[in-house]
Amino acid sequence: LLATAAVAAGRMTSQEVLCADGPDNSSRFPENIRVGIIGLEGHYAEISDAARTLPQIRITAIAEKSTALLAQAARNALLKDARRHDDYRKMLDSEKLDVVAVCGENGTRAEIVQACAERKLPIVAEKPLALSIEELEATRRKVTAYGVPLTMLLPMRFDPQYQKMRSIVQSGMIGEVAGMGAQKSYKLGKRPDWMKARKTYGGTIPYIGIHMVDLMRYVSGREFV
Repeated sequence: LLATAAVAAGRMTSQEVLCADGPDNSSRFPENIRVGIIGLEGHYAEISDAARTLPQIRITAIAEKSTALLAQAARNALLKDARRHDDYRKMLDSEKLDVVAVCGENGTRAEIVQACAERKLPIVAEKPLALSIEELEATRRKVTAYGVPLTMLLPMRFDPQYQKMRSIVQSGMIGEVAGMGAQKSYKLGKRPDWMKARKTYGGTIPYIGIHMVDLMRYVSGREFV
């Protein structure tokens, strides 16, 4: 759900969403979609932006240990009424949810995604999905075994310029794509401690550069070898 229309909605106006597939595109969704967010360190605004556009999305629960981050979330009209938990396992066991958004620190993500899969909850996860090949394989096995939908926060696919680039390539207008280049840069700024250690961060390529890797695959329709 959040991988397609809802994430795209976060990049569009309400009118554009409603006109996308007819007079009332929003009717394609259930009346209520209960979303729980685990962790507020990542780009959870992608979830709240989708909820702002599609009223069916209700952020009903948040799991976060940091009182400062919870206080910050309380100032967001879409998050302020969500029930708060300091342990994500308690949230998963006590709340009735339709989707879980995993947006916390990178080092905890694989474990949390696996816990959601065990409870057969659809998942939208921040990236990277795991910090090692071993973690990734364990997560893949768990998600496959329980058959849960899993997507990731790679919303740049839905930006108009990349949609247009993909359309141009697919049309054959520029011929066969033989090479691509991309760059995504940030100032260092102030970063939390977990971003300063390989074992908890995982690196800037899987956290930030992954957008460019994904876009090169998406736009070109080709795979890396």
